Amino acid sequence: MPVLPPREFTRSVRDYIRAHELLAPGATVVVGVSGGPDSLALLYSLHELSTPLRLTLHVAHLDHQLRRGSGADAKFVKGQAVRLGWPCTAARAAVAWLAATRRCSLEEAGRLARYRLFFKLARRVRASHVAVGHHRDDQAETVLMRLLRGASASGLSGIAPKRRLMD
Repeated sequence: MPVLPPREFTRSVRDYIRAHELLAPGATVVVGVSGGPDSLALLYSLHELSTPLRLTLHVAHLDHQLRRGSGADAKFVKGQAVRLGWPCTAARAAVAWLAATRRCSLEEAGRLARYRLFFKLARRVRASHVAVGHHRDDQAETVLMRLLRGASASGLSGIAPKRRLMD
């Protein structure tokens, strides 16, 4: 898939939001940002769409503490949020410890820790939505993971465009 210019990419995000009825005008959205290209593209696009869609954004970042210097990612994400004029909440989680105690992969433990943060923050700031960026590799990984776990035919799907906030 070709890389789209920023304005075209933002239009495609807007069209996707509309097609799947993801965000109502005036919504407050917690945006999960790792600092990688997919989550930054989402943040920048939602920032561009914040005025026409009347969105209020709150940036969230989780330091998984899996590699030396990971705190620099949090600092970078906070800087991007400040530059764009949005609040940012950064937290840390001992993902390796979580994976060991839950007997799951680092990826699964990281996902669990991230979503705990995002949904807890959403309740705190009264956000109606949590937005995260995914790419094709994430979709394929999700289908393969479900296949390996023995999902039925109905369970063999990628990441849904939307789901309800967790309690």
